[in-house]
Amino acid sequence: MILIAQEGFVWLDVTTKARQIWKTQAFELFHVWRMDEKTLRMPIHEEGELEYALQTAFPVIEQHRICIEIGDSVGKKLDFVTLESWDNADKIQHNGFIYVRYADLNFCK
Repeated sequence: MILIAQEGFVWLDVTTKARQIWKTQAFELFHVWRMDEKTLRMPIHEEGELEYALQTAFPVIEQHRICIEIGDSVGKKLDFVTLESWDNADKIQHNGFIYVRYADLNFCK
């Protein structure tokens, strides 16, 4: 399901596949919900945050979902790194971040 925030940002609901996506680390996951006609989001950095978003019984009117970013409806589009180029890129891990050389990555359009 596609969610479009009032601000124009577009999200893809991946709630049913969130655990699989988390394991691959292919996309950054966000806990996205609507409250008082606003769309709120929180990045999911730890597995505990994912489990909280999946297992907590939130009010139905808040429409909680686990999503990945797509872009915005104004025409801006996010490009996604191909999994093969990510796997083949040299990586450096430092202070909890993973760094790769931009030139090593290929992007899907």
